[in-house]
Amino acid sequence: SKTPVIQSFSPPPKSDNRGCQTYYRDDCPTFDAKAASSDYLHFAQLAYDNNVESCIQRQHVTGWSMVKSQVVPVHIKKMGNIVPAHGFNMSVVGGIITSSNELVFSFRGTEGISLELFDEILTYQATDKVSFTYSNDLTIQAFFYRCFQLVKSFIDNYIKSYYKPTMRLVFVGHSLGGAVGSVASLYYSGANGHWYGPKGPKLVTYGQPRAGWVNYAKTHEFYVESWRIVHQNDPVPH
Repeated sequence: SKTPVIQSFSPPPKSDNRGCQTYYRDDCPTFDAKAASSDYLHFAQLAYDNNVESCIQRQHVTGWSMVKSQVVPVHIKKMGNIVPAHGFNMSVVGGIITSSNELVFSFRGTEGISLELFDEILTYQATDKVSFTYSNDLTIQAFFYRCFQLVKSFIDNYIKSYYKPTMRLVFVGHSLGGAVGSVASLYYSGANGHWYGPKGPKLVTYGQPRAGWVNYAKTHEFYVESWRIVHQNDPVPH
């Protein structure tokens, strides 16, 4: 079942002369380098720890609250003679950055999977046609979409328990985790009839592979403020 809509859906705004038309605003957002290199990055790193509470205590982290996590196993079936059967743990972390009043979700990347195997999975795996409430069919990489489905109930329950109308949803992740965050941020946006805060969801990823085709990218750009941080020599995002 879908998370209840906080605010009724309204028509998209007009585009401005800088080409930054989005559902939530007419102006271009500003990249927050400080947050991207501190709280958001640390949340992305936290998804790799199986005991987030202990990690926060060890690192003496302050300014975060209600940090919870879930680890779920992902099983990849054998794909012909190319990709062997494989398994790894998918992790999602939810928390609140009190200083910025943001409710943040982070997702674990491809821990335990070689880059070669990851590339084979993305190359060989099919795509899913997904329709959100206010979008046409979007072509999404099936592997990423199905990983999102595995952690969706955790996100729904966390939002139900801790979200307040003044908060902003932020999704972060590294590598595979960034792609799952991309799918999640669009799902919880106006594209699907959700309204969480006046600015809608934000996405900040590190080394994220492309999560979908052109129709997905255009819809995502319209509904989600997205910042994709990559290294020029990293093969995963390119």
